[in-house]
Amino acid sequence: MSDQRIGIASLSQPLKTLLLFLSILALVVPCVLGFVNFDKRLDITEIVQKDHIEKDEAKWEKAGDQIDEIKGDIHGLELIDRELEIKYAEILRRLEKSEMNDARIIEKLDNLVKAE
Repeated sequence: MSDQRIGIASLSQPLKTLLLFLSILALVVPCVLGFVNFDKRLDITEIVQKDHIEKDEAKWEKAGDQIDEIKGDIHGLELIDRELEIKYAEILRRLEKSEMNDARIIEKLDNLVKAE
């Protein structure tokens, strides 16, 4: 063998260019694959997040339906409350009328007692 060393400097220009191209390719391909893989993970994360959002929206929709049902119940209770207020007012009116009648009856009885 000779004392000549084998190295990049002894290669021809086209081989040096090919070696440079392969070196760049060896660095770029793993980086690109890593970013593609990272992008897939982001897509998976976005899909999972979208599923969670849809589930939460469905829960809120159910809550909205329940609120609407409760509003109907509240309206029914308000109507019952108004009806009871009207009945209570009528009872008070009749009680006052009854008290006035009682007072007149007592007055008439007093007049009868004084007349005898």
